[in-house]
Amino acid sequence: MGTGESHPGASRGLQRDGVADLERNTEFLPDVPTLKEAMTADIKEAQDVVKRLKDLGININDICAQLLREGVVAFEKSFESLLNSIEEKVAQLHKK
Repeated sequence: MGTGESHPGASRGLQRDGVADLERNTEFLPDVPTLKEAMTADIKEAQDVVKRLKDLGININDICAQLLREGVVAFEKSFESLLNSIEEKVAQLHKK
């Protein structure tokens, strides 16, 4: 499926409203947990992993902050490139 397409089994509400209706329209995804279930299912295990990382001298908060900063920079570069491409195309179209 490409961008803007919906799952063939999705209800019309899901097709119209997108992700916002996912929790109410899961008949085509019977085994998918709700967001709350997915986020809390293995919380103890996740806490243990974070503790083991900390014991190894790895600060998950520092890593997340670094990934966020790097992600923002990468997005900004890509977005600027997109805007430049659009401006070039507009300029080309105005010349015709």
